[in-house]
Amino acid sequence: MVKRGFASETTIHESYDGKTRIKQFLRVKATTNNNTANSRKHISLRPSLIAGFPGTGLVGSISANFIIERLDMHQIASVDSEFIMPTVTYIGDKLRHPFRIYADRKGSLYVIVCEAPLLPEGIHNIMDLVVSWAINNGIGEVITLDGIPVSGWPAKNRESIVLTSHYHSGNLQQPSLPSAPASGNDEDNDNNNDDNYGNNAAADDDDNYDDGLKSSSPYHHKKTTLITGMSAGLLSSCLSRDMACSAVLVQTASGVPDPEGAALLLQTISEMPHVPLELDVGPLLKEGREIKRRLAETIASLKRQEEAQATPYPAGRSMMYG
Repeated sequence: MVKRGFASETTIHESYDGKTRIKQFLRVKATTNNNTANSRKHISLRPSLIAGFPGTGLVGSISANFIIERLDMHQIASVDSEFIMPTVTYIGDKLRHPFRIYADRKGSLYVIVCEAPLLPEGIHNIMDLVVSWAINNGIGEVITLDGIPVSGWPAKNRESIVLTSHYHSGNLQQPSLPSAPASGNDEDNDNNNDDNYGNNAAADDDDNYDDGLKSSSPYHHKKTTLITGMSAGLLSSCLSRDMACSAVLVQTASGVPDPEGAALLLQTISEMPHVPLELDVGPLLKEGREIKRRLAETIASLKRQEEAQATPYPAGRSMMYG
């Protein structure tokens, strides 16, 4: 049964070597274009594509799936490739491809999710086709959501940061967004950056670097940031095709789901004047607090066990076995 606002239409987009395919089986009837105005933010826009891939703290995946659920978006396409590990996922009462593309009924917002590992040698092949598909569908910007790994739990006053290819050029209105979060003195920053190198994103001091931006700009950072993995592959393909793209990042802990970090990412992109997104992130914040509470209880329990094991036996008494 075709969902309201969509039309059944099957098209196949294939990479130049035939190893990757995008099968689109639904088309949005009412699509936006350059002359379509966003009623909330009163600016002209083209559709945006948000990508949330598995990464540190799962903030990208949590954010993307939250958008899909809250906006009642529908899957319109799937990505199949020899470079995707053979995987299927059971969601929405049916088996699905792990790499899926969703859209809202207005055609103003698209979301990509991927729940399977990609072979490193095939990331460019896949993402280049995704960007080609996005251009053919009139999408104006790609936004990736990801986490920056930190040791321990991130600071309470953390803020997400936006790294973008276009706002500072003056072509689009610059949203009021937080600058990179401060994390102590320069020496501490250098140490943290060394620990993060090679993960999703890392930063190093580069005092000689000058990108022509004023230091007061919320998009000006004195750090040189390196992004790797699936998000980097998508951003790189966007840059190669002169397509506007942004990376929204937040500090997060490794190995623990971070709904609170995902909420910060969603709050940030909802402030972008060209992204038609209004969400109540309260449920994510509540879930994040619950995870912190459980972690605190677990840590306290482990400390009590360690203290009990370290307690010496009274003089003259020995441990008995059996």
